[in-house]
Amino acid sequence: MQTKLLYLLWFLALFHPFRLLNSFSGGLSILFKIQTVLLYAMTLVWLLSGKKKTNYPVLLGIVILHVFGTLFIAYNTGYAREVTRIIFEAYLLGLITFSFFRAREHVDKLFTMFAYSFLFFAIFGIMGKGLVRWDYGLSDENQFGVFMGMGVFFCLYYAMGQPQGKRRLIGLITSALCLVGVI
Repeated sequence: MQTKLLYLLWFLALFHPFRLLNSFSGGLSILFKIQTVLLYAMTLVWLLSGKKKTNYPVLLGIVILHVFGTLFIAYNTGYAREVTRIIFEAYLLGLITFSFFRAREHVDKLFTMFAYSFLFFAIFGIMGKGLVRWDYGLSDENQFGVFMGMGVFFCLYYAMGQPQGKRRLIGLITSALCLVGVI
C-alpha cells in the first residue's frame, strides 16, 4: 500500500498530469492540491510507521538556506514561497522514498519512471518547437533545453544499466530525443 502511494506521488511529481489537464480547462487548478494532500498523508503514514527515519542534513540544510534566503534577501517573496513549497515537498518525498525503497526493484522502477518522464516531456517539447506550453516550468526554451540536457545523460546511463531488451532501447531512444530537445 505504501509503495503504491509512493509510486503515485512520484508519478504526479514527474509527469505533472494536473498541469496538463488544467491546460485544457482552466478551472481545474484545484487539482494541484491533491498532490500536496497525498504527500502530507504519506508523510503521516511515514511518521507513524516503524521504518527507520533517515536524516539527510545536507538536504535539510538546502531547504533551510532557501527559506531564510527568501525571507531576508528576496524583495518579492510571493514567487519565492511557491518555490520554497516545491523544494520542501521534494525534500519530504525524498526522505520518505529513502525510507521505504530499499530493494533494487523499487529503485529500478523509480528510475524507469524518470526515464519515461523525460520521454514524455521530450515528445511534447519537440512537438511544441522547444516548449512544453502547458507546463509553466518548461514553457521557456532556456528551461526546456537544460531539462533535456539532463535527460540526455540520465537516459543514456539508464539504458546502459539495463540488460538487452525493450527498456534499454527505450532509454537510448529517449536519450536521442532529449538530444534533439537540447538542439
